[in-house]
Amino acid sequence: MKLGETQPFASPSEALEHYGVKGMRWGVRKQNPSASDLSAKAAFTGGGMGHGHPAFELHDPSSLSIDKSKGYADIRPAGGFANSSVESRHAEIIASLDEMRQTYPSVANMKIEVVPMSRVPGHEENTSGSFAAVQGIKQGEARIMYNDVLGELEPYQAQFVKKWMPGVGTPNYVGYHEMGHLLAISHGVQGPTYNTVLRGRNRDYNKYAKTNQKNHKALLKKHGLSFKELSKLSGYAATEPSEAMAELAGYYHSPVMRQRLDPATTRKARALFNEMGGKT
Repeated sequence: MKLGETQPFASPSEALEHYGVKGMRWGVRKQNPSASDLSAKAAFTGGGMGHGHPAFELHDPSSLSIDKSKGYADIRPAGGFANSSVESRHAEIIASLDEMRQTYPSVANMKIEVVPMSRVPGHEENTSGSFAAVQGIKQGEARIMYNDVLGELEPYQAQFVKKWMPGVGTPNYVGYHEMGHLLAISHGVQGPTYNTVLRGRNRDYNKYAKTNQKNHKALLKKHGLSFKELSKLSGYAATEPSEAMAELAGYYHSPVMRQRLDPATTRKARALFNEMGGKT
């Protein structure tokens, strides 16, 4: 099925995946010409960023441009964005990333790529059902993928997404959600995927996924935040502890959505994200 079809789904989880809520990671500044004369492949060569294996090398790098003027690799299609929705999606990721780098030392110290999702090996098909995603590659390195294909949603689709993620539609909310995942990677709560991806065995991935959720749940508990309580933030938050933490990040960092948190939760969230971000 493609986004835009109206047939029913077998389950809520299938619908979530279809509409991009599962794995949902969601304006345009002038590109600095002096920082854009490198091919995308050069962003990784000799600089880490997961380069060194085809499993992490972007497809067709010669048709991509890179801007490294802000201290991270902002990679875009050389011919421009496919549509205005992609342009806005990319701008939201950039705006929230810039804010988080200014706020949290652990994020500022990371090697980060912002890349078109369709160019990432293994993620090409996700462009039909995911707005954005974050992946830890090696220690201190992360990749933020923005959907560079998907256009504007139909009204009924937007309503569906809003039902499961109430913050969608407020400025930079989905970007803030993604920054929750980025903070988790910077803090080691969500581990690197490099070796897991290279091995490609189900048991390795299952172990990684289980450990990831266990780590998130433990950190939430440390700060007096329970997965059960955070699951009430949204239907998406209820899917797993890592998404509950990301949704909390969306609420906490959004001036609009933060008003929905009670004072105690806001205080605990501040302590949680300050620890994750290395902020003292």
